[in-house]
Amino acid sequence: MFVFKHGAYAPGHVLKYHPYKEVAFVGRSNVGKSSLINAVTGQKNLARISKTPGRTQQINYFLDEKQKLYLVDLPGYGFAKADKKMQGRWQYLMDAYFADNPALRKVFILIDARRGILDVDRMMIDYVQAYGHDCSLVLTKCDKKDTVKVEQAEFCTSVTKKTGIEQLKKTMSAL
Repeated sequence: MFVFKHGAYAPGHVLKYHPYKEVAFVGRSNVGKSSLINAVTGQKNLARISKTPGRTQQINYFLDEKQKLYLVDLPGYGFAKADKKMQGRWQYLMDAYFADNPALRKVFILIDARRGILDVDRMMIDYVQAYGHDCSLVLTKCDKKDTVKVEQAEFCTSVTKKTGIEQLKKTMSAL
């Protein structure tokens, strides 16, 4: 069972050099990241869900002691309603997280299946890979009408239909 352990709101608060492995979830604002985290963990209210984009404003660490795994919820990117100063702080926070992080096993980059991969998503993929981290693309909202086919996606998930969730959980456990 995952429990909230730590929130990093500034670069100096990012957890480093602990005995657990990490997987991180990141995606555009309003991609369904909190809902997917709740579905993957099987816990309805672990990550807070909001209709307002950009509510995750810090790095949230959820720990499962049994699996020795941190699930890390990163701030969204894209159209979050935040001023430039706040967005600049998030950038420093993300740099601090990705730099020198040997515990990070995989970054799951979430893509809204209705939108497909946008330029801002490609920038995030390049950003994560520039730090030398492995990433996988996860389509969200695959049950919705008018979805776009994304060849590079390893997972196609729907929280409402519960599709792709078990596959994602198995991948996380195998890291």
